[in-house]
Amino acid sequence: MFGVSEATAWRYVDETVDVLAAWAPGLREALTGRGEDDFVILDGTLIPTDRVAADEPYY
Repeated sequence: MFGVSEATAWRYVDETVDVLAAWAPGLREALTGRGEDDFVILDGTLIPTDRVAADEPYY
């Protein structure tokens, strides 16, 4: 598609993810400056949700 092979497209995706990950703050930086009423959820679990059907945001 668009004259780019699938392998090249995935290489671009991988390179982009690497660049974005390098810019992302570390855990200590991300937690610095949080207020008393702020909260953070650290979890690597992916849970399917259907926000459209429920018409409410579920996380």
